[in-house]
Amino acid sequence: AKLRQIRASMTSEVDAVVLVRLLVEEAIVSIKDRELRGGSGGGYRPLTAGEANENLDKDRLKILQDRYKASPVTIQETYARIMDKWKEEDLNGFIDQTVPYPHVTDSFRAKLSGEEKSNAAKVYIVSEMRTEDIVPILSHLRINVPYERVLGRDLDDIFRIDMRTDLDAIQNQNIGSELVYI
Repeated sequence: AKLRQIRASMTSEVDAVVLVRLLVEEAIVSIKDRELRGGSGGGYRPLTAGEANENLDKDRLKILQDRYKASPVTIQETYARIMDKWKEEDLNGFIDQTVPYPHVTDSFRAKLSGEEKSNAAKVYIVSEMRTEDIVPILSHLRINVPYERVLGRDLDDIFRIDMRTDLDAIQNQNIGSELVYI
């Protein structure tokens, strides 16, 4: 449950791995501390979700990555293999577990509807996910965006970094367009 609460602190698969490791490590230390104290109160308290969300910035996540010797390339390759296997074995389960929140889907549809009705800017979908993972989700949601306007992590080196902090750079590459980050 705590991992779900600190999801806002995660910007990539690497962040997810180091944060899971941190949470597990802290839970183990807390349990051992409680056992040493004979179950009494006080002592070591694990990081709360609020503390994590307030304090885990890009620099601290990099420190954790170094501490746990988490190789971004290895984690991303492993993540890609797992996602591919999941889609291959259970595409509907994959889609059900990865669809955006309803308000996000409604926002996509509204932006795309505005694009069709006027000469509005083209709408691009920008995501930390790989394009090949986004496309089946959009298809399932009946959101029709041309493939070339779905910008996932795999398209260019710029998408290998934290896209939320680099949306300006992406916007400059697509001047006159509207970006939707998922």
